[in-house]
Amino acid sequence: MIITHRHTFRSAALVFGMAFAMPASELVKKGKISETEGKKLVDEFLDKADKGKKDLEKRYEALTERLGVNKSEEVELEKLKKKVSDLESKLGKEKTAKAAAKA
Repeated sequence: MIITHRHTFRSAALVFGMAFAMPASELVKKGKISETEGKKLVDEFLDKADKGKKDLEKRYEALTERLGVNKSEEVELEKLKKKVSDLESKLGKEKTAKAAAKA
């Protein structure tokens, strides 16, 4: 599988979301804010993060389109890499079998 920028955006959003949720839960535990306020803070943050992620994805799509890279090319490249990998594995097995037959 090819790791695309889209995967990176999703991973970053997950990490930042978790990093934000932890301090909010600590504030609730310490009694600085209520559980309802903590939930509201986390929900607002996640909404903003989702909007930001969508904006980044749109920008990424526009940039790759301008550069001449599109989803179908990424998919085709992934398929070709898998074929090459499969053929290399098959070739390696054949070489091993031939070496064993010679011995």
